[in-house]
Amino acid sequence: MYYKSLIYSGVFEIRKQPNASEYYLEQKFYTYKTPPKLYGDMQKYVDFYWSSFVKTNFVGGLMLTGQKGSGKTLISSALCNLAIGRGMQVVEVTNVQFTPNLLRFLDDLDNVVLFFDEFGKNFNTNQQDKMLTLLSNLAGKERIVLITENIPQRISEFIRNRPGRVKYSLHFNKLPLKVVEEYCKEKMVEERFYNDFIAAYKSIVTFQFDHLIAIVDEHLSHPDMEFNELVSLLNVEGLTGVRTLIPAAATDIETGDVIKMTSINPETITLNDFERGACFYINVEIPIKESSSDQQQTPFNNRPFDVKAIMINSKTLTSLTEDMAIFEIKGLRIICNIERV
Repeated sequence: MYYKSLIYSGVFEIRKQPNASEYYLEQKFYTYKTPPKLYGDMQKYVDFYWSSFVKTNFVGGLMLTGQKGSGKTLISSALCNLAIGRGMQVVEVTNVQFTPNLLRFLDDLDNVVLFFDEFGKNFNTNQQDKMLTLLSNLAGKERIVLITENIPQRISEFIRNRPGRVKYSLHFNKLPLKVVEEYCKEKMVEERFYNDFIAAYKSIVTFQFDHLIAIVDEHLSHPDMEFNELVSLLNVEGLTGVRTLIPAAATDIETGDVIKMTSINPETITLNDFERGACFYINVEIPIKESSSDQQQTPFNNRPFDVKAIMINSKTLTSLTEDMAIFEIKGLRIICNIERV
């Protein structure tokens, strides 16, 4: 396998030889741009993962999942810059078509960080499954694997929850509250504005670091303007009103059969309550299992059932977007719409 020998560190893109199936690396830039300071627990995460990679002689992987702008890029960029400072090359594995030759090329690389940004968007699960040997790094090369993905379900089940392939995983539903609090206090945001800001933050699903910077900068420029008025003038959506979880559907994870929901308690739950640890209960009609011969004769919807109360809380959440939340518990998948009232 051919690739250009590199004696310097930096961020590199994968290039393909014209009229050939061979690849090489071309430098994109030297380091990633990062803010002068990481807020909340971001620096703690970076320090933990980097020290772990050092202890394992730079063998290991980290998977960062969650909403866009929630902190994945901050952490991955900071880790990549540390690796560059140590003399490693960061190889961006994006915008490149999957082929067996590409896989062999990547597996030949040493003293690198393989950075798979938007992993599930760039590679489908079948292609990801063919990367398992690469991720496992049985040869023990100095190779850190960084994976970012907005939607965890896009990542193969043979990679998720498999620390032998990607040892570490960190998920963000949105930019952490500690980051917002620390940044606002450092910038000396006025107390009333700060209180309105935090209340609005807690009621929404997605919030990005860019939003935080824009809102605080505008507040400092226009300190007499109320929070809601200021936000209404910015290109930032979803920070006014209360967002409510509305159960919409329940299915059996294994069979895909639709499960009937009969009642919900409490009838209304806001995202603010949910993030504070609140739970709610959904009564569902679970069909009673029958023998295989009876199941063939009795339609699913006509089988006898038990009514069970299923408790939903933040620990059962598997996916959260601007307009939908998905929970998995006791073999059921509960889908809730998110509506603003």
